[in-house]
Amino acid sequence: MYGATFDRQWSGTSPDRLAEIWAEEISDLTGQEIAAGLQACRARPLPPTMPEFRIMCRPEVDPYTAFREAAVGMEARARELRGDWTHPAIYWAAVRIGTHDLLNIGYQRLRLHWEKVLREEFARGQWPEIPNPAPALPAPGQTLATRAEAAAAMEHIRRETGLDPQQQPSDKRAWARRIVDDHQRKGGRRYSAAVLDMAKQAAGMVHEVL
Repeated sequence: MYGATFDRQWSGTSPDRLAEIWAEEISDLTGQEIAAGLQACRARPLPPTMPEFRIMCRPEVDPYTAFREAAVGMEARARELRGDWTHPAIYWAAVRIGTHDLLNIGYQRLRLHWEKVLREEFARGQWPEIPNPAPALPAPGQTLATRAEAAAAMEHIRRETGLDPQQQPSDKRAWARRIVDDHQRKGGRRYSAAVLDMAKQAAGMVHEVL
């Protein structure tokens, strides 16, 4: 990409040693992150230094900017569009928060929860590909999740509640009613709005704005 310009930047370093240096410095980056860094290089006339390249691969993310991206992206997916995503971690954080909360609860109320979820998603280091949106169901307010989105939702429920919706052979909705009942019971466990919303939908209850 940069040819002799890159070679001059590392003059005095043998090709073998240069390969070792770069391998060591980017060993903690994922293939997706490296691909993003290489794509960003196309807009630069000069080759980046190693620290610059790492930043291009794993840029600092402003939580508010990421929140706005998530809200706009999930609104687009509700219209069967893919949405514009700068990083898959932002998409998967949006899936965990839920479309309803992203679009109906302000950033200030969600800020601490959003920042926590965003940090956790970026810390994963590897992410499934962002799936294409699926067509919406005809029922009002309902959308058809892709298998990847459904799997992410089920994993989120397992992590937060300890319940596995897929291991309920006798009553497929028992886990959902248990979450709702526990949340509504005085002194019961308080679940996130995203989990409660998924449980209510699975239990066939009328959606309530919390």
